[in-house]
Amino acid sequence: MYKFNSLINLIPVISALFLFGCCSFANQKGRETPYITEGKMEMEENSMEYEIAGLDFFFMNKSDKNVSELTVVFFLFDKDGEPVSGGKSNIVLTVKERILAKSSLRCCLNLDDYFSIVPDEVYTVDYLYISKILYEDGSSWSDPFGMSVY
Repeated sequence: MYKFNSLINLIPVISALFLFGCCSFANQKGRETPYITEGKMEMEENSMEYEIAGLDFFFMNKSDKNVSELTVVFFLFDKDGEPVSGGKSNIVLTVKERILAKSSLRCCLNLDDYFSIVPDEVYTVDYLYISKILYEDGSSWSDPFGMSVY
């Protein structure tokens, strides 16, 4: 069994790990993101889409394929920039909608299940990204940590 007895023996291993990490990050950043998205939280009385709060959501499919499903990820923060206390601050939603190639979807996503109390303020939506897109042809695109957007 080979033992690393000195720092000199570790230099090639550390260099290889560093280069591999840089290449992986560069490949992820260079990948074209197949969508544009935005969203903001809303709390309107008498809404047909939710009782407590919803996400006014926009998604544009930039690809040449029809989308069948996508996974939306975002975080909610209060006016002081702190994670919400009366509910879940990291939200992951699955949207099962057919979105044609080069077209868009605008809808309100229900957030009621993510709150334990009715908030007294509209929270800020931050770090909104799509972690997975399923296409009608069976292929998929994924970015589990939002690296291609941020």
